[in-house]
Amino acid sequence: AKTRTARLTRLAPQRVLLAAFAAALLGMLYMPTLKHGFVLDDVFLITENQDLQSPTPFVFFGQGFTHWSSTHGVVHTDSYYRPLVISSFWLDRNVWGLKPAGFHLTNVLLNCADCALVVVVLTEMLASFWPALLGGVAFALHAAHVEPVSFVSGRTDLMMTLFLLLAFIFLLRFRRRPTAAGYALILVPFALALLCKETVLLFPVLAWFVLRPELRLPARRRRARLLVGALVAVVAAYLLVRMAVLTGPAPGWGDISAGTRFMLVVNSFG
Repeated sequence: AKTRTARLTRLAPQRVLLAAFAAALLGMLYMPTLKHGFVLDDVFLITENQDLQSPTPFVFFGQGFTHWSSTHGVVHTDSYYRPLVISSFWLDRNVWGLKPAGFHLTNVLLNCADCALVVVVLTEMLASFWPALLGGVAFALHAAHVEPVSFVSGRTDLMMTLFLLLAFIFLLRFRRRPTAAGYALILVPFALALLCKETVLLFPVLAWFVLRPELRLPARRRRARLLVGALVAVVAAYLLVRMAVLTGPAPGWGDISAGTRFMLVVNSFG
C-alpha cells in the first residue's frame, strides 16, 4: 500500500498533464457542435419550456423532467426525475438566452471534464503513466460520446458521468485509506448523480465489488459495510422523493390511476 501511494504521488504532476491533454483533445473534437441548433427533445425541454423562465431553479426539485410539456399535452406522462439537468438548462437559458451555441458549449465542457476524470480514475487504479494515457485517449476518441455531446438533451449522461466518476475516485481512495470525511466525499456526488439520471442506481453494486477485499479484513469490514449501507440509504431516500414527485397529482397524468403511474415510473428505469 505504501509503495502504491508513493507511485501515485510521483504521478501527480503527470496526472494533471494527462487530464489536461485528454480534455483538450476532446474539446477540439467537438467544437464544431457549437454550430448546431436545437433538435428533437430540445424543443419541448428548452425552447418551448416555459418552466425555464422561473426566477429560481429550486422549483425543479418538486417537478418531473418533462413537467411543462406533460401538463400541456406535448408528452403524455412525466416519468423521469432529473432536477439537476433541468436546472442546468435553466442556468444556460439565463446566461445565453435561446442561443444554441451556449447550450452546446456546456455539453462540450462537461464532456471534457468527464474525460479528465477518467484519466484520474485510471491513474488511481493502475498507478502507471502509459496505460492511463492510452485509456484517456481511447475514452476521448470513442464514438459513444457523439450523441450525448452533440444533442443538448443528451446532457443527462454527461452530468451523471461527471458525478459518478467523482464518487468512484473517492471510493478508490477510501479503499486505500478510509477516513471519516471519505463517506461524504462518496455519498454527496453519488446523490447528485442520481438527480441527473436514474441509471446510476447500480453504483452501490459496483461499490460492493470494489470493497469486497475490505470485507475480508476484520479491521476494515465495519467501515466497508457502513459505506455500502449508506449508499443503499441514499438510494432509498431518492426513490421515495422520486415516487412522491412523479406519482403525485399532476394535470399531465389525466385519469391514469396511482397504481398505473407507479408502474410507469418503475418502467422508466429500463
